[in-house]
Amino acid sequence: MIVVVAYLFSLNYLMDYLRRFHTATWAHLGRPSFSTIAEHTANPSRFVQSGLLTLRFIFSTGYKSLEDERLNQLIWLIRILLACGVAGTIVLAFRRRNDSPHWPRRIDTSGLEESFNDRSWPNSAVSSIRQARKLSGDKLPSLPMEPHGRI
Repeated sequence: MIVVVAYLFSLNYLMDYLRRFHTATWAHLGRPSFSTIAEHTANPSRFVQSGLLTLRFIFSTGYKSLEDERLNQLIWLIRILLACGVAGTIVLAFRRRNDSPHWPRRIDTSGLEESFNDRSWPNSAVSSIRQARKLSGDKLPSLPMEPHGRI
């Protein structure tokens, strides 16, 4: 979780840094910014395009042509944080899969067939309360009988 927050903070800082110090590059990337998401959601294709262009900028070598040491460090920080975030998500997914009692696991069904084929079970089709009392060994509670009147 901390890695994801650090990644998002660094990405936001990158967008702001590009806007302040490398305006032409920032404009070429579609003017990406978290603070103007409302503007981008009005035109979703522009929002997606600026996001993809920013990722391409981060993972290409185009940033080197700007000859900015601080930008180089920021790009590498974002790359490392993204890699750690992806690796951490994969590790957590596998760990949860192995530790979770809810994850589908293979159940040992040996012996179940014999239980279901055993004909010593009582007949579960009960047609009357008397039959139910008889099958339960007369352990059912008795209910007071109320006379039925006219409606």
